[in-house]
Amino acid sequence: MGPGRLEHLHRTVRRCLELPVDLAHPLRRGYRRGLPRPAANSLIADLFPPVRRSRAVAVLQFGIPVGTILAFFTTGLITDAFDSWRAPFLVAAVRVSSWLCSCCVSTNPRAVPPTTCP
Repeated sequence: MGPGRLEHLHRTVRRCLELPVDLAHPLRRGYRRGLPRPAANSLIADLFPPVRRSRAVAVLQFGIPVGTILAFFTTGLITDAFDSWRAPFLVAAVRVSSWLCSCCVSTNPRAVPPTTCP
């Protein structure tokens, strides 16, 4: 057996071993991306009146790809500014922590009784 055949055998075995991971990756990605969206749409339905609801959902759905594109450009700048690959994760942690604090302070829209006009 020559070195070319061993290399081909190695690649074939490696592909067979990576097959379950390659098959599971789209399932994991779909689960990760699909899980928060119904919850966000439910919150929008609670927080916005029917007249303004479609615009709020459009802004939410438009923000997902825009945020992904901005992440490609900003993470390199953040990493260079702080000279650490950990800095973008810390920036994200601060952002998520502030969001969680604002969620804890805000009121539940269903708990507030609706006002009636006199």
